[in-house]
Amino acid sequence: MNKLLKKLAIIASAGALLLGTLPATVQAEEAPWTEERYQALYTAQADPSLVTTNAIPGWPKGSDITSTAGVVMDADTGTILYAKNMDQQLFPASVTKIMTSILALEQGGDLNAPVTMTQTGVDYAVSGSANLYTRVGEVFTLKDMLYGTLLASANDMATQIGEYVGGGSLEHFVDMMNQRAKELGCTNTNFHNACGMPDELHHTTAHDLALIMQDCLKNPTFREIIHTHSYTIPATNMTAARTFGNHHPMLVNQNYVYDGIIGGKTGYTDAAQHTLATAVERDGRTLICVTLQAKGMDQELRDQKHLLDFGFSQFQKITPDQTGDQVLLDAGNLILPSGVKLDQLDARQNEDGSTEYFFAGQNLGSATLQSPAISTAEEPAVSENASSVSGNHTATVSGNEGRSQSEQVTILNHTADRNAVLAIGILGGLVLLGIILIVAISISRRS
Repeated sequence: MNKLLKKLAIIASAGALLLGTLPATVQAEEAPWTEERYQALYTAQADPSLVTTNAIPGWPKGSDITSTAGVVMDADTGTILYAKNMDQQLFPASVTKIMTSILALEQGGDLNAPVTMTQTGVDYAVSGSANLYTRVGEVFTLKDMLYGTLLASANDMATQIGEYVGGGSLEHFVDMMNQRAKELGCTNTNFHNACGMPDELHHTTAHDLALIMQDCLKNPTFREIIHTHSYTIPATNMTAARTFGNHHPMLVNQNYVYDGIIGGKTGYTDAAQHTLATAVERDGRTLICVTLQAKGMDQELRDQKHLLDFGFSQFQKITPDQTGDQVLLDAGNLILPSGVKLDQLDARQNEDGSTEYFFAGQNLGSATLQSPAISTAEEPAVSENASSVSGNHTATVSGNEGRSQSEQVTILNHTADRNAVLAIGILGGLVLLGIILIVAISISRRS
């Protein structure tokens, strides 16, 4: 009896201890995100161990964000402007569908081709998930399915696209997704379905998704679809017309609209939380922002706005007319931290004639170098001892006040010609003199 009482006492104590921890657990829940809390977070420089780009000497310093992972990439150069846990494997949710869509656009053939729903796709039209409640035997065009996938985030349509493009095998399509990811340089991605539904074997990173989005933006049809506000699928052989809107708030919600937004892809599952990939084009620059595992849509969108503002304000695109007398960029793009000059960069020339530029070990892009072009038009007068630059070598031109650049070049050419003739004449004279001396010495010895 005593043993039984002791056991009951132990159980009761454990229960009391457990109950005693519940209030603490409730109190430990995250405090609400007020405007003041956002401002405090976004104005404080993050620890370099958290935001790894802050560890780059001379690089603009970023703040922390509420999302577990985030990255900002320059789409033209691939330069990473901001990185927080960018290589941490996380669930992507429906952002997966950007890979599904680009493969369909490239390998699906005619966008107006009919695609018939099978049980494979319809099985993903489950209540509580994003879908268009398609039916087995219902026929859509591939184009309609792409709009349904990228705008309405329909899992049933994304899965059916996978089976269709995979030649009747969804498994083969998933292999295609993973192969393409490797080709794009993704190192921590493994897709296990075509739509992003929860799966322990289905994961990726913010960095890898940015690489995939960079590739997607090269396709004009992809860009057109993600920029569409709403779309109507005509009546099918089984169902009336369906109209749906784009899910990306920065494109369609006035409370979150961002200047220059191209579009992107949203995602949410309980396991992944809120995920988002966004592309923005402004002032000749295109930035890609990816955030993963945000605990709320408002937090996620604030994070993205803050990161995009950081990317546009703290970095600059270098164009040919901004390079001054150092080099002329014939082709290519360079993205530089604000305040950094071209002569502060390290350069590496490639076999194709292009030159890659680096700052603090970070690749900023590449360009083709050439000497400044000689214009046939009249140029403004240059001062005495003005510099004429060719590559990295400087020649000094003096006494040319009031002359055009083309006239100065002509004078230099004429001067070079006269000098060459004079040198040849002197050399010929010396050779002739040597011959005469040899003949004279020979005659002298014979006599």
